[in-house]
Amino acid sequence: MESKKNAQTEVVATCDIKIGKVEITADRILSMRIYKGQELTMETVHTILNFIEQQGGGKYLKLFIFEPYADVSSQVKNFAASPPGYEHTLADAIVVVGLPQRIIADFYLKFNKPEVPTKIFRTEAKAREWLLKFKVDS
Repeated sequence: MESKKNAQTEVVATCDIKIGKVEITADRILSMRIYKGQELTMETVHTILNFIEQQGGGKYLKLFIFEPYADVSSQVKNFAASPPGYEHTLADAIVVVGLPQRIIADFYLKFNKPEVPTKIFRTEAKAREWLLKFKVDS
C-alpha cells in the first residue's frame, strides 16, 4: 500500500452501475469509472443522481474516468452542460486514454460550453490534483 493514501482519499460510499462504478471519497470527489467499451447514457445518469441524493445531495468535485473505447451519449453531453446537469457539481475533470476520446471531450468543451470549470486529463492523479483546487469545506 502506498503511504500517500490518507483520510482525504478514503472511500465513503460506492455504487455499482451496469457500465462502471461510482465512488465518493472523503475529499468530496465523486468518481465515475466507465468500463471499456461502455456508453454513459441518461439511464445511468439518473442512477448516479439517485445515489448522490441518497448521500445527502450537495456539490461534488466530479471525476469522469473513461476506459478505452468508453463513450458518452449526446443526451448526456447536453444534460451535463445544462443547469440541472451541474446542480451537484463544483468542477468536472475528464480522464481519457486515447485520441478519439480526446477529440470527443474537446468537442464537448468547445460546443456544449459547460458553465462549471471543466478540464481534460490523461491521468487520474493529475485530474484529482486539479479538482482539489475547487474544494470547499462542507
